[in-house]
Amino acid sequence: MKKIIILSSITIMVIFFSIELSTKAFSGKAGSDNNVFIHYQVIIYPDSRIDNNACPLMVQMTNGSGMLIGQPQLYHKGTNIYNFYEAGPVTGLRMAQLTDEEEGGSPYDVCIIISLSDSKSGTFYNGVNYPFNLNGLSGQQIIPNFPQGN
Repeated sequence: MKKIIILSSITIMVIFFSIELSTKAFSGKAGSDNNVFIHYQVIIYPDSRIDNNACPLMVQMTNGSGMLIGQPQLYHKGTNIYNFYEAGPVTGLRMAQLTDEEEGGSPYDVCIIISLSDSKSGTFYNGVNYPFNLNGLSGQQIIPNFPQGN
């Protein structure tokens, strides 16, 4: 009977620890021990079209399958560094993006469609910071969204 209680206790502790670890990794925030996670740092170098855009922009990190790593973060003018965390190590593609909050949106938007991205592939290790640079005037696609005719 004691063996069953001990094994049950250990199993419950392992389950709670794994839930806490996966919750922190998905939240996009580091835990108390940053060496447990891979750190992706998205650095935005805005141009005037980004700074003067009236539409909300989102900063996000995805894997090679397009699945989010952490929660997307709302871009705030003047805040140009965004952090994402993932439990690792992992191998594959990671892509940082700055995009409009709602793709497509209303056909009468006068906002500028902004889609900047930077990607890296390989093996990403715990405790290492991987910078992703999003440059406003680096030849990325920045086009106005004009109203469509009926």
